[in-house]
Amino acid sequence: MKKKSGFTLVEIIVAVAILGLLVSMFLSAFYSGATGVLFSGQKSRELMSLQSVMDELNQKSFNDRGEIDTYLGTTKGFHSVADLNQVSVQVSGEQVNYYLSAEETKAGVKGYSVTIVQFIDSGKRSAKLSTFIITRGT
Repeated sequence: MKKKSGFTLVEIIVAVAILGLLVSMFLSAFYSGATGVLFSGQKSRELMSLQSVMDELNQKSFNDRGEIDTYLGTTKGFHSVADLNQVSVQVSGEQVNYYLSAEETKAGVKGYSVTIVQFIDSGKRSAKLSTFIITRGT
């Protein structure tokens, strides 16, 4: 009798099932990596935008809190919050929140601490930066 060589139907089905699982795991990992890169790029762009606002704040000369509030609220269109814990909470469609508080460094330099949060992807993620602004007349 001649021996038949080859695979049985059951062996082929098991092999295809295993291959399918491996391909789905690979595609899932690829998708996760690709979306991670996309979101990182988007957050980097938002951080660069916030950094330019921070640079503008540090280059300007402010006399008091009102001038900083006017610049951020009116000129930039950002939303002011009353408490630092609220700065990371998106308020009814606002894209950018900021919190402003009077501070004094250990060296006795007076100014304002500014924290700005930009919301990304309908508020699912955010970018946050803080800076200290020395004012002429606190």
